[in-house]
Amino acid sequence: MHAYLIIAYNDFELLKCLIRMLDYPYNDIYIHIDKKSKKFKQNDFIGITKYSKLYFIKREKVYWGGYSQVNCEINLLKSAKNRKSYSYYHLLSGADLPIKSIEEIYNFFENNLGKEFISFDVENEKNGEFLDRIKYYYPLQDIIGRRNKFFIKIQLLFIELQKKLNVNRIKNRNYIFRKGTNWFSITDNLATYILSKEEEIKSIFSKGWCVDEVFLQTLAWNSKFKENIYGDSMRLFDWNRGKPYIYREADFFELINSEKLFARKFSNSVDPKIIDTIEFYFQEKNTNK
Repeated sequence: MHAYLIIAYNDFELLKCLIRMLDYPYNDIYIHIDKKSKKFKQNDFIGITKYSKLYFIKREKVYWGGYSQVNCEINLLKSAKNRKSYSYYHLLSGADLPIKSIEEIYNFFENNLGKEFISFDVENEKNGEFLDRIKYYYPLQDIIGRRNKFFIKIQLLFIELQKKLNVNRIKNRNYIFRKGTNWFSITDNLATYILSKEEEIKSIFSKGWCVDEVFLQTLAWNSKFKENIYGDSMRLFDWNRGKPYIYREADFFELINSEKLFARKFSNSVDPKIIDTIEFYFQEKNTNK
């Protein structure tokens, strides 16, 4: 059995599509909806799955770049682990879609059982600038997100002050810190290990900035699980055309011909056709087996 852990905050029609595409006898689905979202109606999701059990976990406010993102991931892992032990735990956003059939995805992971699908941003790690995310205190990040320009400026001034005072929160931490995408597919053993380190994670990474891209990579790299890291999350992103790029209907063949298993981002407000096309394509593929 696999557990899909989804973090969503808007575009609930896209979320429904994602759930339908993940629906499979060997999958359970756990979803966190940002408490700040006012348009979500859980009743709209009743009966949406035929095979998978669907669970909505307790809602919390999640802010971009804040520790609340890490806390959300940990709560999703806890919710799944408290129900049963799964072969894999897959973290997705509500703006993701599978780009392989769910049977192909399931078989891929079962054929690679024991591997940890975590990516590392080796190029951007080289200059070490990402360490600023955890060296300094970002006390306002779980309040300001990325839209409150006034408080962002105040926080930046506070960071400059910390640099002048030689603040370094991690100087006594015996870790090799690593960075990568926060989306992952990990085994039950690594999920158990991560949850056992919850207090240490909070101690090191809370009050940081965008630490959801650092904490898992760091813990896995500094553990016995390092030797099992696959080195790829099997997610397709395009950072050259966007932040990341939102896929469109013209990208259909690029998506389905990719070696990756999932892609992001999609948006009904940008191009609903690609969402419908992908869902229909895999429905037809499954029907014609």
